[in-house]
Amino acid sequence: MTTDSLPLISIIVAIDQAGTIGDDKGIPWRIKSDLKRFRALTWGKPIVMGRTTHEHIGKTLPGRTNIVLSRNPNYRAEGCLTAGSLAEAIESAKSSWIDVPCKEIVVIGGAQVYRDALPLCERIYLTRVEGVFPGTVSFPATFAESDDWVVVDEKEYPAIPGEGAGHRYFLLERGANARAGRALTALERDRGFRVASPEIDRAGSDADARCHCIDERGAARSHA
Repeated sequence: MTTDSLPLISIIVAIDQAGTIGDDKGIPWRIKSDLKRFRALTWGKPIVMGRTTHEHIGKTLPGRTNIVLSRNPNYRAEGCLTAGSLAEAIESAKSSWIDVPCKEIVVIGGAQVYRDALPLCERIYLTRVEGVFPGTVSFPATFAESDDWVVVDEKEYPAIPGEGAGHRYFLLERGANARAGRALTALERDRGFRVASPEIDRAGSDADARCHCIDERGAARSHA
């Protein structure tokens, strides 16, 4: 792969039935299987996150090229690459993989980084948590019919005592490389996989960036 070719841009996110991803204190659920899935899906790949997301995680996530976005050109994060924009982060990811091609870059949040990545994104690893939880920020997406999003994989996980809330995992793809699968329903498109009534959508859902991110020590947080 040359430096002019674009790797697959993916998003990984967990939302509740109202589309909430959390607030500045964290996400109100902890699901062990989702933590393991996050690690497996991002391992060995460049991951892109906002500055505050990285600072709340508190360390570089091992086994991945960590790229932190900041508007401050003097910002540095130990063990991480830094970039001033998503476009710069993509170029950093490509240039950091010298011996092997960089095939996929995974965006892990926050909300503004998700918003910036969506026009380029061709894959979403989406966990929809059963229930409606406290929170102030939602995943900033609906899916237009013209985008040709396809559900290529989905699996239901019932609630298990001690393991976390019930949830459903979706693998979404779009574009020329999308695999065969079912089309999104009208509600999935229009509500961005929100299934609760619009009245309970969170006020301020397009506010400052928050993030679904995973602490490798076993804590899942959602950050500004």
